[in-house]
Amino acid sequence: MSFRTAYGYKYSENGWRMCNRDECVTVTVAGMGLHVRSGYAAEVLGAWVRWYHENVEPIDLYKPLDDWGWSNTNDVATSNHLSGTAVDVNATQYPWGRRVMPVDRIAKVRRGLALFEGCIFWGADWSRADEMHYQLGAGTAAGDGASAKLIDFVQRRIKNGRLVDSVAPAALDVGRVNAFTQGFMGPIGSDTKDNREQLCGSGSRDRGEFDGWGQLGDRTFTDGLAAVLEKAVNR
Repeated sequence: MSFRTAYGYKYSENGWRMCNRDECVTVTVAGMGLHVRSGYAAEVLGAWVRWYHENVEPIDLYKPLDDWGWSNTNDVATSNHLSGTAVDVNATQYPWGRRVMPVDRIAKVRRGLALFEGCIFWGADWSRADEMHYQLGAGTAAGDGASAKLIDFVQRRIKNGRLVDSVAPAALDVGRVNAFTQGFMGPIGSDTKDNREQLCGSGSRDRGEFDGWGQLGDRTFTDGLAAVLEKAVNR
């Protein structure tokens, strides 16, 4: 197991240490083998690819071997592929720099991102779209390994390589509004903070915890509206 410096950098864009191939394991889904960072990183990335295959679209649908993970070189000096913490899924179907994914498929991806509680970031959220690209999100690395956030997620939500249990309603709200924003209002230029604040309250927004609005009894916007409607109907 060994780390390295690539293009003058010790860490990739998401804060993970650059690594050599021997720091990776091969995650196989639908016959597609992806080399990804071993340990907790592989647990989450493997579960994501498996969830995507079963809930969004097959990853072996378009062309064999167009699903990629770790790479030794990259056109982007701080690419997360260099640290084994990013995967490209159905890469030939989703060319870099273009937005071609259908709206209904985008909605499925958004729901998945919410289920993974921010541990996965989608390249479609960059100003120059990379719809094939999924990586471990901000705050998932600490030192040369996984952060407490990522470890907690794996211990709670990943079992035998799969996502288990449910997710908080507030997180699903964020996924749903992002699907609407992407599908009907255009791509998000930077991140989803504005959506999160509207739905869940600014106090919890930047911590990544979506607890809801105090004015709504700590409900999210969606749950608060539902409570108002229910009370009005039952009057």
